[in-house]
Amino acid sequence: MSAPTANKTEAHRRRKEHDARDRLQRAAQYNVVIEQEPCDSNSGNAKTTIEQVTTFVIPANFSLHQGQSVRVKIVDVGDSHALALAIALLD
Repeated sequence: MSAPTANKTEAHRRRKEHDARDRLQRAAQYNVVIEQEPCDSNSGNAKTTIEQVTTFVIPANFSLHQGQSVRVKIVDVGDSHALALAIALLD
């Protein structure tokens, strides 16, 4: 096996060990702090981390700002990230 193939295999193994679907469940709720405000590069979603998984937060009927505490509900989980809906302000 050539070195580049071995590296790709090792990278794939590491990604599988850290699969977001093993860490987060759909419909679970978490209290989080917004790390990055919504921006165009995130499709207008804010960004936070839950259980070491990058999570994009869809703003509800209120604005999200960096450092703000909110309750979110997981709506989708991929292999490397999750999508959550902001359901309540905690500040």
